[in-house]
Amino acid sequence: MAEVQELARKHTKLAIETLAEIARTSDKETVRIAAANALLERGWGKAMATGAGKTEVEDASFEVVTGIDRSPDDAAPEA
Repeated sequence: MAEVQELARKHTKLAIETLAEIARTSDKETVRIAAANALLERGWGKAMATGAGKTEVEDASFEVVTGIDRSPDDAAPEA
């Protein structure tokens, strides 16, 4: 199992870049939302409801991924 995790983690940058690209460019709003949520959960932890509409972060620890070439401001305008 550890070997599989190590192999998968070697593709972290690609996976994050792919999720970001999908969040920016998918024609389907539900797909963009799912990709954006996946990015937020990986970066900030999964928010959990605490009652009365409040949320808190379950696990805010994350690993910084560097080398992503494009920021959300660089996204192509939607058609």
